[in-house]
Amino acid sequence: SLGIATANTREHRERTRLRARLGVLANISAEWSAGIRLATGSTTDRVSTNQSLGQDFNKYNLLVDRAYIKYDPVEWLSITGGRVPNPWFSTDLVWDEDLNFEGMAATFKPSFGNDAFKPFLTVGAFPLKEENQPASQGRWMQGIQGGAQWDFSSSTRLKFGVAWYGFRNFEGQVEDPTSLDPGGRPMAANYGQYEYGRNLRQKGNTLFRTNALGDTGTTSYWGLASRFRPLNLTASLDLAQFDPVHLVMTADWVRNTAFDRGEILGRTQGRINLTDGKDYGYHYKLTLGMPRIQKARDWQVSAAYRFLGSDAVVDAFTDSDFGLGGTNMKGYTLGLQYGIDNNASVGLRLLSADSIDSFTMNPAHRFAVDVIQADINVRF
Repeated sequence: SLGIATANTREHRERTRLRARLGVLANISAEWSAGIRLATGSTTDRVSTNQSLGQDFNKYNLLVDRAYIKYDPVEWLSITGGRVPNPWFSTDLVWDEDLNFEGMAATFKPSFGNDAFKPFLTVGAFPLKEENQPASQGRWMQGIQGGAQWDFSSSTRLKFGVAWYGFRNFEGQVEDPTSLDPGGRPMAANYGQYEYGRNLRQKGNTLFRTNALGDTGTTSYWGLASRFRPLNLTASLDLAQFDPVHLVMTADWVRNTAFDRGEILGRTQGRINLTDGKDYGYHYKLTLGMPRIQKARDWQVSAAYRFLGSDAVVDAFTDSDFGLGGTNMKGYTLGLQYGIDNNASVGLRLLSADSIDSFTMNPAHRFAVDVIQADINVRF
């Protein structure tokens, strides 16, 4: 609504990229295990481990992507702590496939004597920003997900989950005017604590300027207009009547239950009066072929459609490829993978995305981006 361009709308961009990951899982005992994984990427991009070539032959960073301890005291309980793999049954509608979580998660898998029906319950708590009073408040994400895997037969399997995620102290607040000196310059140590930082966000979430009224400084701080409490429903149906060829149908739906235009208007002190923006998203995907590409001549094709409203999820953590990352995008993805040798494959993806709501001065203007990705993958 401010008419500020936030995305590249005119230039063609072509990049050659690589991704390398090296992981180790150590089984300490029957109950304890530990994992560590190193990966390329950067410390400012949590949703990608890609490294762009064309750095004048400079060397690349190799970073700690995962580091965790896992405790399985009984068959029906698993506890993981550290920098852990994604503990949720999900798609990249909410969580990017390269995202790892920092904190602790526990999964309960009770057994009722029926191997065909396997329920599960996962809970987790993850610090996003340390608390440093009075300089800044801590930020946390908590989640809970319940679901089950139901094997109707040896060739038909349904898995579903219902999750709720809560983000604490993530929304923006207008700074206190008493934190300014007589000249209107910020003087409080915690000034700017409500910022949704540039290195964190991708794009799409509704933002507002959190600077105190009367701030004469040159730095603008941008915070999230909405609170975030997403409710997420995910289901996947695997049909293997023609095994090893599987037909997998996946559906994902999310709604931000904390999105409230009236609450946003009050908390931002009238700075944001939303008439557009959406609090929901959905994703449908159809996959045909082998579940995993492991051998020569294994193949898989897929087609997907997604719609992700501006404030359905926190844009920092969703898919970084579709629409070049973030929310407020809709469109389709077509994919093809083919095994050229054991543990070696080639892949091709077309991602076509268009913005849903326009935040420019002209509502008819839309941001659109088509991405073609060609990959060669090798595992060992």
